Amino acid sequence: MTVFQIILISAMGGSLLTTGAMIALDNRSKRWEAISSDQTEVMNNLVEIQNSIHQGEIDLQKNLTAPDLIAVPCSAEFIDKNGKASVERCFADSKPEKEMEHLKRNARRSRI
Repeated sequence: MTVFQIILISAMGGSLLTTGAMIALDNRSKRWEAISSDQTEVMNNLVEIQNSIHQGEIDLQKNLTAPDLIAVPCSAEFIDKNGKASVERCFADSKPEKEMEHLKRNARRSRI
């Protein structure tokens, strides 16, 4: 084997290894690009879903705190028709027990 043959075989072997490595890296990068684009799509869909959920929560809070929902049980006609006790029962869940006892005592005193 001459020096020329050794150099030629080494050059060809190096070229094959380098080409194989480049092809493998190129395929790997294409696969990662596909995975990252899929992940980006999933994240965008997730953000859209979260935004719609938050918008729904905001709309629900607006609807639950609408003044007309509170105005009906507090109106004079509703109190005359159903009595003060029904209004107290409507808001009993939101008031502490001490305050409810105070309201009940006042209601009893006003009846006497």
